[in-house]
Amino acid sequence: MYSNLWTVLVIIFCFGCGGEGKVDKGTGEEKASKPRVMNLEQASAPEKDESKETFYGHDGQIWGVAWNPDGTRLASAGQDGIVNVWDPTTGEVVKSMTGHSDAVWGVSWSADGKLLASASQDHSVKVWDIAAGKARHTFNQHGEAVRCVAWSREGLRLASGGADDKVRIWDVATGKQLESFKMGLHQVMCVAWSQDGKRFVAGGEENDLKIWDVEGKKELRVLKGHEGHMFGLAWSPNGESIASGSVDGSVRVWDAKAGTVRHILKGHGSQVRCVAWSHDGSRLASASFDKKIILWDPATGKEVRTLTGHSKIATGVAWNSNGSQVVSSSAGRTLKVWDVGE
Repeated sequence: MYSNLWTVLVIIFCFGCGGEGKVDKGTGEEKASKPRVMNLEQASAPEKDESKETFYGHDGQIWGVAWNPDGTRLASAGQDGIVNVWDPTTGEVVKSMTGHSDAVWGVSWSADGKLLASASQDHSVKVWDIAAGKARHTFNQHGEAVRCVAWSREGLRLASGGADDKVRIWDVATGKQLESFKMGLHQVMCVAWSQDGKRFVAGGEENDLKIWDVEGKKELRVLKGHEGHMFGLAWSPNGESIASGSVDGSVRVWDAKAGTVRHILKGHGSQVRCVAWSHDGSRLASASFDKKIILWDPATGKEVRTLTGHSKIATGVAWNSNGSQVVSSSAGRTLKVWDVGE
């Protein structure tokens, strides 16, 4: 059922409109050129736009966004196959990196912010040298669409997950594959590392999450409870909790050691596409097909704030380094920056 759903979603969201790469700091209104093809995911009028800035720069839907470690750059993953690097203070695209031949599903920064990894429908993972604006490595071993990518906290290894149902671990310095784990998830849609880099958690087109021991090469635990496949995963900065977002519309906060559910967060009206912890772990953000970003208190499971303004589905969310802002991406070809400091 969910495999067919994903196929339908991919077909729907593969249609995009031409963009002009403009920033509207006032109304947030989209100033687009005449669409080249019909967009099957029709936009509806957004609720009140509470964002500080709206950025444009992709010729198609944006499927993921990441803030670099020091908060000075954003990266976005485009349906147009382009990886853009942005200045969040001006909304300007400072690097536009081409090389993928199909949609880019996700991006992830290295710990030092010098490298960026991207996962693509073209079956590849690319590691980009930001200063040079060029790919340092291209990994093609998945052989099928690559859905997600994540750096280990120490910045030496990269994990990627794909439609081949595998999580692959890469040595970024040498460009060599270190490990390949068959997950039993049909497709791997999301992956996240533990704080100590000894474990990862993966989710996909099954309802379960799986935690693996990298060095021991074994499955440690299966987390059960969601009623739909997984789009978003994030391991908390202190290593004690895992957050997951699902097609079932819920966000779950898990005890990473015990494998039990601490909180089930219900507030979205549709699928949850992405989850992200603030850097101090005090807040959690989720992005949904209902076009909303919700901020949560993970300690209590309570909703803190709902951010509205996207006219199409929200596809990604990330925090800046001090927790004062979040950025979100959308199928409406936009990034939005929100002030969320307490």
